[in-house]
Amino acid sequence: MRFWRRSMTQDTLLAVSFSDSEVQARESLAPARLGAALAVVAFTVYMWRGSLAPYLLDSAELAAASFGLGVAHPPGEGLALLWGRLFSFLPLGTVALRVSLGQSVCGALAVALLYFTTFAACQFLPSLLQPQRRVRAAVCAACALAFAFSPGAADVCSRPEVYALATLLALATLVCAQQAAFVGDARWAVGAAFLLGLSMANHPLIAGTAGVGALAACVPLLPRAYRTRERVALVVAAVVAFACGALFLLYVPVRTAALFADPNAVLWGDARTWRGWWWVLSARTFAEKSAIVHGSADPSSLPFLFVEELGIAAACLGFAGAYSLARFSRAGRFFALTTALSAAGAIASALVGGLDPHNPDVRGYLGSAFALWSLFAGVGACALATRVGRLQTAVAALLGMGVVAPHFIALAADASFRDGVRAIRSPERLITEAAFSLPPRTVLTTGHFETAFLLAYNRAVQGQRPDVQWFHAGWANAPGYAERIARFAPALSPLVAGHGVITSQSVEALSEPFATEASVPLSPELPAGLTYGEQLWHWPPLARLHADLPVASTTPLNPQVKGFIAWRLFQDARLACKAQSSLAPSFVAQVQSLLPDDAVTAALPTWCAQQRGAKPIQPSR
Repeated sequence: MRFWRRSMTQDTLLAVSFSDSEVQARESLAPARLGAALAVVAFTVYMWRGSLAPYLLDSAELAAASFGLGVAHPPGEGLALLWGRLFSFLPLGTVALRVSLGQSVCGALAVALLYFTTFAACQFLPSLLQPQRRVRAAVCAACALAFAFSPGAADVCSRPEVYALATLLALATLVCAQQAAFVGDARWAVGAAFLLGLSMANHPLIAGTAGVGALAACVPLLPRAYRTRERVALVVAAVVAFACGALFLLYVPVRTAALFADPNAVLWGDARTWRGWWWVLSARTFAEKSAIVHGSADPSSLPFLFVEELGIAAACLGFAGAYSLARFSRAGRFFALTTALSAAGAIASALVGGLDPHNPDVRGYLGSAFALWSLFAGVGACALATRVGRLQTAVAALLGMGVVAPHFIALAADASFRDGVRAIRSPERLITEAAFSLPPRTVLTTGHFETAFLLAYNRAVQGQRPDVQWFHAGWANAPGYAERIARFAPALSPLVAGHGVITSQSVEALSEPFATEASVPLSPELPAGLTYGEQLWHWPPLARLHADLPVASTTPLNPQVKGFIAWRLFQDARLACKAQSSLAPSFVAQVQSLLPDDAVTAALPTWCAQQRGAKPIQPSR
C-alpha cells in the first residue's frame, strides 16, 4: 500500500530531506561526530561513578537477579534483567559493576538521542530564529550534557537499575511516533508501537504514562489514510508490533517456573498462575503500601526538582523553547504538544509512585521529563541567541555555558558527586561481616528490604555462607514464598507459621541457633530473650559476644548510606529498649547523632524510658 511510504506533510523531524535543495537537507543534519562524542563522554562519567559493590535501594537485588536471571520486585522488570544479564558476561570487575554498565550504555544513548532530537527540533523555528549550524550544535550539546550530568540521571546510570533503560525507550518511542506524523510514514508508527511494548516489559507504569505523547503523535496518521483498510492495517500492524515487544513480559512466568525449586533464587511472588502473574505485574504489594508512601510524598516540590536536576538556566530556558515552538508554526505546536504530553506522563508516573524528593527512584521516574525539558531549553537558547543578530555566537556561548557550567563545576569540585557510588562499600561490608560472624547452620531472619537485597547478592553471586538458612519476613505474605520455604527448608516452617511475626514458640521450635535483624516483627515477649552482638540479635547468646555498634564516627556522608545505617540503628535502639538492654543508651545516642533534627529521633529517649522489661525466653539447650 502506498500509505506506508507516502509523505503527507512538508515538515520533518529527524533530518529527512523535505526540500529539493541538497544543501538544506545537509544543513538539517546534526553533526554526528559531536553526538557520538557526547555519548562517549557521558558513558565515561557514568562508568567512573559506577558501583563496584552491591549498592543500596534496589541495586543489589537487580544485580543478583540479572546474574541469576531471577524475578525482581514487582513489576518484575524482565527486560532490564535480560539486558543486565548480557553485561554480566563481561570480564570486568564485579557483577554489580557489569550490570551497572548496561544502564550506563542506555544513559549514554539517551544523551545522544536527546542531542539529535533537540538539533532537529530547531527546524520548527522560523529561519530568522535559527542560528548558524555550528552554534545550534553547540547549544544543543550543552543542553544534552545538562541532562546527562544531572544528579538523578547520573545516579540511575551509575548503578544497577531500570530507569536509564526506561528513559531511553520513552525517548525513542516518542521520536519514532513524531517521525511517523511528520513524514507520513506509518512504518515509524509501527516501530514506536514495538518500542512501547518493550517499555511495558521494562516498567509498565512509566511506559504507560510517558507513552501518551507517542500515542497522540500517531493519531493524525489515521485520518490521513484514504481508505478504511489502510487505517485498519495500521492499527493491526501497531497492535501486533506492540504485542511482539510486550512478549518479554512472559519472562516473569517462565523464570518463575524454572526457579521455583531454587531456594536461593531472587524470586518475587508465584507467577506460575494467571493470578500470581498479575500480582507481580500490577505491583499489588506496593499498592497496598501506597498510603505509607504517599504519606511522605511532597508533590509541591516538583518544580524545584527540575531546578535541582537541570539548573536554573535550563529550567527557565525550557519555557522559552516551548513558547517558541508553539508560537511560530503549526508543526512546531504539534511537536511541542506531543513532547509536553510525554513529559507530563512521566510526571504522572512519579506522582502515582509517590513524589518524595528524597527518594532517588523518583528522579528515575522523571528521567524522560527532565530530558524533554532539556530539549525545550535547547530550542529556547537557540531562539534567544538568534534574536540578537550578529552577537548570536557570543550570546549562544553564554547561554550554553550557563546551562552546563553548574554540572561541570559539580564534577570538578564535588568529590561525592564525581565519585558517585564507586567508593561506597560500607553497606556490603556491614552485611557481609554480620553474615560471616554467625555460628554454623544459623537461622537468620531479616525484615528490611535493603538488607535482604544485599544478602541475596552475597549468596547468589558470591556464594557466601550457604550453610545459613535465611528467612525474610518481608516476603512472608507474598504468593508462593511460604510454600517454597516449607518445601525446601522445612526447618523454617515454625517461622513461616507466624505469617511474618516471629514468636518465642517458633524460635524455641528451631533446632539451630537463631539470629535476627531488629526490623523483623517480633512478638512482645521475645525481645527480652535476645542479646545483641555482631550487628544482629541472637538467641541463645553467642559464645564470644562482640557488642560493637555499627560505625558511628566513620559513617559515610552519602545520604543514602547514612539513611541505611540510621534506620538500622533506630530499629536496634527500639529493640534494645524493649529488651531492657544495657546497650540502649548507646543506640539512642548514636541515632540522635546521625539524625539530630528528626522529630521521631528526638522522642526516642522518652519512649525508651517508658518501656518495661518482658519475661525472657529461656534457652532449652
